[in-house]
Amino acid sequence: MTRRAWTVLLLSIGGIVLLVFIGIGVVAAVALSNLVTGEWEEHRLQGEGAEKVAVIRVDGEIHGGEGEPSLFGSGGAGARDITGQIQQAIDDDQVKAVVIRVDSPGGAVVASDEIARAVQRLRERKPVVASMGDLAASGGYYIASQAQRVFANAGTVTGSIGVIALLPNLEGTAEKLGIRPVVLKSGELKDVGSPFREMRPEERDLYQNLLDEAHTQFIEAVAEGRDEEVSAIRRLADGRPYSGRQAERNGLVDELGDLDDAYDAALELAELRRDEARLVEYRRDAGFGLFPFGLRSPADEVKKELGLDFGLQYLYLP
Repeated sequence: MTRRAWTVLLLSIGGIVLLVFIGIGVVAAVALSNLVTGEWEEHRLQGEGAEKVAVIRVDGEIHGGEGEPSLFGSGGAGARDITGQIQQAIDDDQVKAVVIRVDSPGGAVVASDEIARAVQRLRERKPVVASMGDLAASGGYYIASQAQRVFANAGTVTGSIGVIALLPNLEGTAEKLGIRPVVLKSGELKDVGSPFREMRPEERDLYQNLLDEAHTQFIEAVAEGRDEEVSAIRRLADGRPYSGRQAERNGLVDELGDLDDAYDAALELAELRRDEARLVEYRRDAGFGLFPFGLRSPADEVKKELGLDFGLQYLYLP
């Protein structure tokens, strides 16, 4: 290859690289603009009518803050994102009803409660229907139970009304690695739940009391959302999962059906015909997991895999 040919090739490669970086910059700028304004883009799913029914998705494990975009899509259900979408639906006078689409094993107690409370506020203003996907368990069910009508597929895994805390004991591992942690504390129970020693009986009692309180909160919220007696829900709340069909028999869901059935129910509650409305959903396109919106750090991944999140979880663990 001649020197001129090499020069042309290198200039071409340089141009392609430059265009790629310009594209990345544009995508990042648009994503940052969306994050700053707090607005979610509205995408039409079906229908041409003037009025709107909004779909708000709770996909993946529930956690506080915003979602965590990755190379392959969303990294969980961020409470701030979902409550923001709910508020956008409340503020939009054209949105006459909302479908909460849940496909989640649940997650953090506080984040699940924040979303459930937002659904309650929405329900006071507009009709709300819940639609369950493959999995709507624990915190996912907590949220769905606050809708006026709840749909599940026959094979949906739901229920799992309970609380869990994963507190690993790494004492033996630390000893093998020669790690001897030094703990300085000003309160007797300040290091409760430490992974570097066996849990003492009084610490176990303390954690159990926390779990029992969160469990009662869960049961009472479901009872209120489903308009049932607390005692009736408590009988179903031993943490076990239910199929959609079992959940229907036990009164945890209203009907068996898919997202389209939930849409019809939302139209009915809003007193709209199909030709009068369109189904929309909110999205925030943040590129393809580009920094600063990128992947979860390796340390966070290790922490998650080892169960080092000491917070209480409304989480289904198959």
